Parts: sequence; structure tokens; C-alpha cells
Amino acid sequence: MAQTARTVAANNIVNSGAMVAATVLLAGLVHVGVSVAETLLIVAVASIGAAYISWLLHKACD
Repeated sequence: MAQTARTVAANNIVNSGAMVAATVLLAGLVHVGVSVAETLLIVAVASIGAAYISWLLHKACD
């Protein structure tokens, strides 16, 4: 049970770091004048890229 709690805690720390990095990146994009629509497009493209990488990793495990 303690190992599970440590794993969840580590996952929370990694997720928090990713949220901070995304916020800093978004602030930088807004600072240089990127619009909301362009920001959403960037997020959509990044999501497709993440899905593709996940698919490749899943395929590699088979």
C-alpha cells in the first residue's frame, strides 16, 4: 500500500511540473501575440502528437 501511495505522489509531482511548464509556455505565447485560436490549434496538434507517440509505445509493447 505504501508503494502505491508513493507512486501516486510521484505522478502528482510530475503532473504539477507539466502544468507549470504549460502555463509558462502559454504565458510566453500570449506575450508574443499568439491568439486564442492559434493557441488551441497548437494544443490540438500537440495532442495528436502525444496520441501518436502513445500508440507507438503501445505497439512496441505487443
